[in-house]
Parts: sequence; C-alpha cells; structure tokens
Amino acid sequence: AGCSAESVVEGWTGPMDGLQDFQLGHGAIEVKSTLAKDGFSASILSLEQLDDSVRKPLFLCACRFSVDPSGVSLPVRIASLKEQMDEATAVVFGFALLHAGYLDAHADLYTRQFVEVSTRYMLIDETFPRLTGGNVPVGVVRAKYEIELDAIDAKECLADAAIEMIGMN
Repeated sequence: AGCSAESVVEGWTGPMDGLQDFQLGHGAIEVKSTLAKDGFSASILSLEQLDDSVRKPLFLCACRFSVDPSGVSLPVRIASLKEQMDEATAVVFGFALLHAGYLDAHADLYTRQFVEVSTRYMLIDETFPRLTGGNVPVGVVRAKYEIELDAIDAKECLADAAIEMIGMN
C-alpha cells in the first residue's frame, strides 16, 4: 500500500513481543487471521493489545484465508516478499521470521496453500468493543478475550487509507 519494504520490516514488532504486530509511523496495526468460512473469532491476548492510548490510530486487520491448491504456500510467499527487499532488509526480515518460529530449513513442511478471501481494516476507537486498562474494573490487571469480528459494526477503511492515517504515505 505504498510503504517501503524496509519500513514495514522495521515496523514488524509482533515476533519481538510487540503490543501490536506492526508499529508504523505514529500508529499501529494488529493482524488477526482465520480459515473459518463463517464467523471470525479474534483472540485478544492482553488489555494493551487494542489500547490506542499509546499509538494512534490503531487498526485491526482481519484477514480471512481459505486452503486451496491454487493458492500460495508460506515459503513461496516469504520468497516473494524477500524479492522486494534489499539484502539488509531481507536479513532483518529473516531474523524476525526466526523469532516468529519460521525456519527456511523447514520450508518443505509448509505444504498448505492459501488464498486470500478478504481483508478488512477496522479502526480501533471509542466505538470498537474492547477491554483496556482504562475501561475494566479496578483490580483487573490482566485479561485474554475473544471478539467476534463478523458480529460488530466497526469503522472500516481500505489499506491505503489506513496507511495514510498512520503517517506512512
């Protein structure tokens, strides 16, 4: 969506235990994915994950995939991404992949092929259903919960608009 490979790889903080998957510009993007045809239950791992008080705007990117022989395997997708990077960025990307648990040596084990069915960028704001440190009862210090994304009415935008709003264009 107009971002350089270098800035996206540098902003990919998820494998390094970042609060959100991508911290880009002055905002962030949390990515959730599913293979479910119906429903989209997103696991939220902490009170901080959807808290936009530190980085704003914050988006939740919901990606729905299907397993399909005409799709792309993870190793093929990774190779395609690396082709868009200079050598230094590819090294940083490889390091992040290692932290995420992916090893090139195990590429032959990733045989499933995926097709992207849909991708939605939802703005996390005061209308988005979420738990944060600022809206839970006193004494609640930790929580893991699920949000049924197909059941909520969230403010959505296209990837280009989300990238522009976080200051990457």
